[in-house]
Amino acid sequence: MPSRWMHCVVDLIAFGRTYPEIHAQRDEPYKHLGAKHRIERHGLYQFCKKHREPFENLLPFLMECFEDLRNSQGGDKSEEAQVDAAHNYFDYLWDKFSADERKYFEGLLAWIVLHPEILMSKFGVDVIGGQIHRVLEDENEVWEDAPEVIQQYNELRKEVGKRLKEDDGLRAMLMKYG
Repeated sequence: MPSRWMHCVVDLIAFGRTYPEIHAQRDEPYKHLGAKHRIERHGLYQFCKKHREPFENLLPFLMECFEDLRNSQGGDKSEEAQVDAAHNYFDYLWDKFSADERKYFEGLLAWIVLHPEILMSKFGVDVIGGQIHRVLEDENEVWEDAPEVIQQYNELRKEVGKRLKEDDGLRAMLMKYG
Protein backbone atom coordinates (compact mmCIF):
# COMPACT_ATOMS: atom_id res chain seq x y z
CA MET A 1 0.00 0.00 0.00
CA PRO A 2 1.23 3.52 -0.57
CA SER A 3 2.71 5.14 2.50
CA ARG A 4 0.91 8.02 4.14
CA TRP A 5 3.58 10.45 2.96
CA MET A 6 2.84 9.47 -0.66
CA HIS A 7 -0.88 10.14 -0.16
CA CYS A 8 0.09 13.52 1.31
CA VAL A 9 2.26 14.42 -1.70
CA VAL A 10 -0.64 13.62 -4.03
CA ASP A 11 -2.80 15.94 -1.90
CA LEU A 12 -0.18 18.67 -1.96
CA ILE A 13 -0.07 18.50 -5.75
CA ALA A 14 -3.84 18.37 -6.22
CA PHE A 15 -5.14 20.52 -3.35
CA GLY A 16 -2.19 22.54 -2.06
CA ARG A 17 -2.38 20.92 1.38
CA THR A 18 -1.48 17.48 2.71
CA TYR A 19 -4.47 16.39 4.87
CA PRO A 20 -2.53 13.83 6.97
CA GLU A 21 -5.42 13.52 9.43
CA ILE A 22 -7.73 12.15 6.72
CA HIS A 23 -5.18 9.52 5.70
CA ALA A 24 -4.46 8.59 9.31
CA GLN A 25 -8.17 8.07 9.93
CA ARG A 26 -8.63 6.07 6.70
CA ASP A 27 -5.68 3.77 7.41
CA GLU A 28 -6.07 3.42 11.19
CA PRO A 29 -7.46 -0.15 10.78
CA TYR A 30 -4.00 -1.14 9.45
CA LYS A 31 -2.94 -1.39 13.11
CA HIS A 32 -5.12 -4.45 13.66
CA LEU A 33 -5.83 -5.71 10.13
CA GLY A 34 -2.49 -5.18 8.41
CA ALA A 35 -2.56 -5.31 4.62
CA LYS A 36 -6.28 -6.18 4.66
CA HIS A 37 -7.17 -2.87 6.35
CA ARG A 38 -8.99 -1.60 3.26
CA ILE A 39 -12.03 -3.65 4.19
CA GLU A 40 -12.74 -0.76 6.57
CA ARG A 41 -13.03 2.97 5.76
CA HIS A 42 -12.33 2.52 2.05
CA GLY A 43 -15.87 2.51 0.65
CA LEU A 44 -15.11 3.61 -2.92
CA TYR A 45 -12.20 1.18 -3.12
CA GLN A 46 -14.41 -1.67 -1.89
CA PHE A 47 -17.25 -0.74 -4.26
CA CYS A 48 -14.93 -0.86 -7.26
CA LYS A 49 -13.42 -4.17 -6.19
CA LYS A 50 -16.77 -5.79 -5.41
CA HIS A 51 -18.51 -4.67 -8.58
CA ARG A 52 -15.43 -4.84 -10.81
CA GLU A 53 -16.21 -1.28 -11.74
CA PRO A 54 -13.32 0.83 -13.00
CA PHE A 55 -12.88 3.73 -10.60
CA GLU A 56 -12.81 6.12 -13.53
CA ASN A 57 -16.46 5.29 -14.32
CA LEU A 58 -17.47 6.83 -10.99
CA LEU A 59 -15.89 10.22 -11.72
CA PRO A 60 -18.96 11.96 -13.22
CA PHE A 61 -21.06 10.87 -10.23
CA LEU A 62 -18.33 11.90 -7.77
CA MET A 63 -17.92 15.30 -9.43
CA GLU A 64 -21.64 15.91 -9.00
CA CYS A 65 -21.43 14.86 -5.34
CA PHE A 66 -18.48 17.18 -4.72
CA GLU A 67 -20.36 20.08 -6.31
CA ASP A 68 -23.48 19.37 -4.23
CA LEU A 69 -21.35 19.21 -1.09
CA ARG A 70 -19.64 22.49 -1.97
CA ASN A 71 -23.01 24.17 -2.46
CA SER A 72 -24.52 22.79 0.74
CA GLN A 73 -21.58 22.67 3.19
CA GLY A 74 -18.85 24.78 1.59
CA GLY A 75 -15.62 24.33 -0.28
CA ASP A 76 -13.60 22.92 2.61
CA LYS A 77 -16.01 20.00 3.13
CA SER A 78 -16.06 19.34 -0.60
CA GLU A 79 -12.27 19.34 -0.74
CA GLU A 80 -12.06 16.92 2.20
CA ALA A 81 -14.43 14.56 0.35
CA GLN A 82 -12.22 14.87 -2.72
CA VAL A 83 -9.16 14.00 -0.61
CA ASP A 84 -10.96 10.93 0.68
CA ALA A 85 -11.90 9.86 -2.86
CA ALA A 86 -8.33 10.48 -4.02
CA HIS A 87 -7.06 8.27 -1.18
CA ASN A 88 -9.31 5.44 -2.37
CA TYR A 89 -8.30 6.01 -6.00
CA PHE A 90 -4.58 6.00 -5.20
CA ASP A 91 -4.98 2.72 -3.29
CA TYR A 92 -6.97 1.31 -6.22
CA LEU A 93 -4.22 2.31 -8.68
CA TRP A 94 -1.48 1.04 -6.36
CA ASP A 95 -2.97 -2.45 -6.47
CA LYS A 96 -2.73 -2.41 -10.26
CA PHE A 97 0.94 -1.29 -10.30
CA SER A 98 3.75 -3.80 -10.62
CA ALA A 99 6.55 -3.71 -8.04
CA ASP A 100 8.69 -1.69 -10.47
CA GLU A 101 5.86 0.76 -11.18
CA ARG A 102 5.36 1.25 -7.44
CA LYS A 103 9.04 2.00 -6.96
CA TYR A 104 9.10 4.45 -9.89
CA PHE A 105 5.98 6.20 -8.59
CA GLU A 106 7.51 6.47 -5.12
CA GLY A 107 10.63 7.88 -6.75
CA LEU A 108 8.59 10.43 -8.69
CA LEU A 109 6.80 11.62 -5.55
CA ALA A 110 10.07 11.81 -3.61
CA TRP A 111 11.66 13.76 -6.48
CA ILE A 112 8.78 16.24 -6.48
CA VAL A 113 9.16 16.78 -2.72
CA LEU A 114 12.87 17.41 -3.16
CA HIS A 115 12.15 20.12 -5.77
CA PRO A 116 10.05 22.87 -4.20
CA GLU A 117 10.48 24.96 -7.34
CA ILE A 118 8.53 22.29 -9.25
CA LEU A 119 5.77 22.34 -6.64
CA MET A 120 5.48 26.08 -7.18
CA SER A 121 5.89 26.32 -10.97
CA LYS A 122 3.93 23.24 -12.03
CA PHE A 123 1.47 22.68 -9.19
CA GLY A 124 0.93 26.17 -7.76
CA VAL A 125 2.09 25.44 -4.22
CA ASP A 126 4.71 27.72 -2.69
CA VAL A 127 5.96 25.52 0.13
CA ILE A 128 8.69 28.01 1.05
CA GLY A 129 6.51 31.14 1.18
CA GLY A 130 3.31 29.41 2.32
CA GLN A 131 0.93 30.18 -0.54
CA ILE A 132 -1.40 28.25 -2.84
CA HIS A 133 -2.34 29.34 -6.35
CA ARG A 134 -6.12 29.34 -6.79
CA VAL A 135 -8.41 30.02 -9.72
CA LEU A 136 -11.61 31.60 -8.44
CA GLU A 137 -15.11 31.06 -9.79
CA ASP A 138 -14.85 34.32 -11.73
CA GLU A 139 -11.63 32.87 -13.26
CA ASN A 140 -9.41 35.41 -11.49
CA GLU A 141 -6.17 33.91 -10.24
CA VAL A 142 -4.83 34.58 -6.76
CA TRP A 143 -2.09 33.36 -4.46
CA GLU A 144 -3.87 32.45 -1.21
CA ASP A 145 -1.93 32.66 2.04
CA ALA A 146 -1.54 29.17 3.49
CA PRO A 147 1.29 29.26 6.04
CA GLU A 148 0.45 25.72 7.20
CA VAL A 149 1.89 24.29 3.98
CA ILE A 150 5.39 25.27 5.12
CA GLN A 151 5.20 22.89 8.10
CA GLN A 152 3.40 20.23 6.04
CA TYR A 153 6.16 20.41 3.44
CA ASN A 154 8.89 20.19 6.09
CA GLU A 155 7.24 17.05 7.45
CA LEU A 156 7.19 15.54 3.95
CA ARG A 157 10.88 16.40 3.48
CA LYS A 158 11.66 14.52 6.71
CA GLU A 159 9.68 11.48 5.54
CA VAL A 160 11.43 11.47 2.17
CA GLY A 161 14.78 11.80 3.95
CA LYS A 162 13.95 8.73 6.05
CA ARG A 163 12.95 6.75 2.97
CA LEU A 164 16.18 7.68 1.21
CA LYS A 165 18.20 6.46 4.19
CA GLU A 166 16.23 3.19 4.34
CA ASP A 167 16.00 2.36 0.66
CA ASP A 168 19.21 2.07 -1.36
CA GLY A 169 17.27 1.51 -4.60
CA LEU A 170 15.20 4.65 -4.15
CA ARG A 171 18.29 6.65 -3.27
CA ALA A 172 20.13 5.32 -6.33
CA MET A 173 17.16 6.13 -8.57
CA LEU A 174 17.06 9.73 -7.41
CA MET A 175 20.82 10.09 -7.71
CA LYS A 176 20.69 8.80 -11.28
CA TYR A 177 17.65 10.71 -12.51
CA GLY A 178 17.92 13.94 -10.57
